[in-house]
Amino acid sequence: LQLVAVPLQHRCTTQVSSHVLPASGSQQLFPPVEDQQPSELPGSYCGQPDASAADDFHFVACGRVWYWMPCDTEGLHDVREPFRILMMLNAFRLIGNAVSLSLQYWYPMAGVSLVTGNQQLWWRGAWRTSGTAIHASMGMLKATWLIGTQFERPVIEVVVHFIRAFLLIPAESRSLIRQYYEPGHRAGRMRLSLQPWPSK
Repeated sequence: LQLVAVPLQHRCTTQVSSHVLPASGSQQLFPPVEDQQPSELPGSYCGQPDASAADDFHFVACGRVWYWMPCDTEGLHDVREPFRILMMLNAFRLIGNAVSLSLQYWYPMAGVSLVTGNQQLWWRGAWRTSGTAIHASMGMLKATWLIGTQFERPVIEVVVHFIRAFLLIPAESRSLIRQYYEPGHRAGRMRLSLQPWPSK
């Protein structure tokens, strides 16, 4: 057996689908990804980042109120103004993430080789690191800027920001970048495992 290509696709979430194309004979372990339509590729729904970005934009304009309640526009001009700005930056961060997911969905083979996976894995992994600065800033501001005001937040909320900034977001970014480089290592292992046994 000779290994031709091992493109590993990452669409929308961390779910990965493998497509192994052996060259010998007409047998194929999995159908080539080029023969599949984007809607047929494995994966999950891509709309979650868009919905989260919409929530952030609503928070920027109206504050911590439900969609059907009147907007609290005073937060744009008082002590809460820095948080509105940070939430707007986070909304653009989520939009960039959604754009990257869409590009990977429509161009699943972009940059795929025996060495690397889809190029959007790397870009999305690097882009998501911006969340560390955003959430770390929000945590520090809530722990200092709001102390003694009517908007003072509980300690647990500050802790959650730091957990997201220094644990969850770096783990997500590392996972995406690792998936970008993983296909090459996996292809090498599969190439060794698919070698035919010596004939007697």
